[in-house]
Amino acid sequence: MSETVGDAAGDSLGNTYVVHGEYVFNGGTVLKKLNSAGTQIWSHVYTFKGNRVEVGTDGQPVMSGYPMAGFGAAFIKTDSSGTALWTNLDADGPLALLLHAQLLMDNANNAYLAAGTLQEMAVCKVSADGTSAWTITTPGSYANAIALRNR
Repeated sequence: MSETVGDAAGDSLGNTYVVHGEYVFNGGTVLKKLNSAGTQIWSHVYTFKGNRVEVGTDGQPVMSGYPMAGFGAAFIKTDSSGTALWTNLDADGPLALLLHAQLLMDNANNAYLAAGTLQEMAVCKVSADGTSAWTITTPGSYANAIALRNR
């Protein structure tokens, strides 16, 4: 058995958040907070299959991945202590996105996930309060990345 793909993101205070799969059969997602020296501050397990993490301008991490069963776009936001602030385990509705490629956040702390449906490229947006904003698709197999621009 091996862990799922993981990710890491840093905050403005020099801390790093690391996300990966729990090392047990059908386990959840582990989010760890490390200080600037690499020492673990805390570790929490969440009930979903997270594999991406980004830190917003508010210093709080957002994780994305899959629900525990099936496919789709699932998101969880925690505070800097690891307490879940909101959960959205079906952000993409009936599209059941797979092939998650990249998670980004904008300056307003909205989260964007680039993914695919096997027949189309997709981007799923979750608003800063955790509500599903929209999911758009365009012809192609899947998205490799996403870019945001400040105006």
